[in-house]
Amino acid sequence: YFETLPKLDLIYCAVGALESPEKSLRDLSVDGLVQSFKINAAIPGLILKYAKKKFDRTSASRLIFLSAMVGSISDNELGGWYGYRAAKSALNMLVKTASIEYARAGLQTKLAVIHPGTTDTELSRAYLGSVKHKVWSAKQSAEHIIEVSLNLDESGVFKNWDGTTIAW
Repeated sequence: YFETLPKLDLIYCAVGALESPEKSLRDLSVDGLVQSFKINAAIPGLILKYAKKKFDRTSASRLIFLSAMVGSISDNELGGWYGYRAAKSALNMLVKTASIEYARAGLQTKLAVIHPGTTDTELSRAYLGSVKHKVWSAKQSAEHIIEVSLNLDESGVFKNWDGTTIAW
């Protein structure tokens, strides 16, 4: 599919799934981990691979992936959600590593992962009851993501919805 596209300036990858997050190690399964990694890391990884050919070397283009705060290893104080956390951490590493390769290839493309904040979507709706902070509408989240992505100063970064940097 990517071969049929013209050169691009901006790609947003919003691939993600969260189903039955594991609350403890006893809930962990190979099938669950594989499924989470396929959707949350492998598919975005392939987008990194194929999109590389679609950016002009001189263009200040952007390749943005939606991640999640739970993908931050240093921010994990609650535990649980093993597969989703690990897959989002893997996505973060893929994007960071690809940003180095893109730069070495002479591309001006800025790559980033952005945590959109807790957003009222089908993915998060089942978990909103315990949320004590602001929940954004999809429109508000989209506005934040666009604002952050268009104002990136560097590549290979993990940003929060408000533009602050999140520790890996």
